Amino acid sequence: MNRIPFAFLVAAVVGFGGQAQADPPSALTTLAIAVPYGDLDLATVAGAKAMLDRLDRAADTACGGRPDTGPFQIERTATWRSCREASLGAAVARADSPKLSQVYAASREPAVTALAKR
Repeated sequence: MNRIPFAFLVAAVVGFGGQAQADPPSALTTLAIAVPYGDLDLATVAGAKAMLDRLDRAADTACGGRPDTGPFQIERTATWRSCREASLGAAVARADSPKLSQVYAASREPAVTALAKR
């Protein structure tokens, strides 16, 4: 199988400095992080898992990194999670790899199942 010696981008729109939602759009910035995958075969489960791990780390970084936990970080943590999930989902969709999509969906099932049981 031909591998594309190419870097895939994970993009995120993030706010900085705990800006309030009422702030103007200029408080938001789009970050893009190149994720190399020329060494992976995305048609295999192993390759897809490795790519998902790379995309996951890139989404964390693009969205400002995991915030500290604590009672005053609830909104920031929710914003980070939302950014991270949106960025990761968009990156997986743009990759247009059925195996990567399958691995991504399977990685989200435990969270969906846990929420449904509440």
